Amino acid sequence: MGPPNPTGLAASAWSVDDDARPVTTAPPHDTATTPTGARLTAVAWFLLPLALCPFVALLRPGSERTAMARAEWLFAWQRSVGIAVEPAIHQWFRGRPVALAALTMFYFAAHLGALIATACWLAARHPAGFVSFRRSFAVAQVLTVVAYLAVPVAPLRMVLDDGSGAGGREWARSIQYEFAAVPSGHFVFALVIAGAVWRCAPARWRWIAVAHPACTAVVVVGTAHHSLVDVAAGALIVLGARGVMVAVARIDGVTPAVDGHVRR
Repeated sequence: MGPPNPTGLAASAWSVDDDARPVTTAPPHDTATTPTGARLTAVAWFLLPLALCPFVALLRPGSERTAMARAEWLFAWQRSVGIAVEPAIHQWFRGRPVALAALTMFYFAAHLGALIATACWLAARHPAGFVSFRRSFAVAQVLTVVAYLAVPVAPLRMVLDDGSGAGGREWARSIQYEFAAVPSGHFVFALVIAGAVWRCAPARWRWIAVAHPACTAVVVVGTAHHSLVDVAAGALIVLGARGVMVAVARIDGVTPAVDGHVRR
């Protein structure tokens, strides 16, 4: 009599011979489930949304005159309600070249640097949180780009016209549309990162979730790239992205991730 069937396979897959082995069928090849395919998919969640920025720069929606008029109107409204603090903040940093240089370095380096670092950390230590993070980023970036296409607005530095109002070098304008100020993409990224850190990091590291967006807000205002209105619009974009994810999760019968884990 042959050995018992510990695998629970059908009789046809288990020989009565003493030296028989279970017979299994290899699953069909699926590149999406291979390590390489999974990595490419993960990278695509970031690269494709990021590629929308050069796309907007190529389309160049609206006109410079309209974008400037919107920016001037928004700044005039801030003055009327007493919250036009950006010129004073920018002038303070302009009088301190070292501090302004530090802000400029943060502006260009931390924007994508923090995003990449957070994605790598989550992919290595919190895979479920990584999935939620990349989805949050993709949705927020798409909503941001929709705003750029629908309502182009000039950056604060052009409104102030204090010598820092140049539209940027030609190579920069080919990557980022110069009239894409509302919302602040930097602040959108910072809030998405902050949400992931708050949900997945140990309690002793959650201060980063507060410090990073706060520093980003100071940087974008201090360098005169954005106003407080742009920052507030970025927060609304992230809230909208969260709403989209919750709505889609409810349709799929999935409880949205709160602590990095998705529940059904």
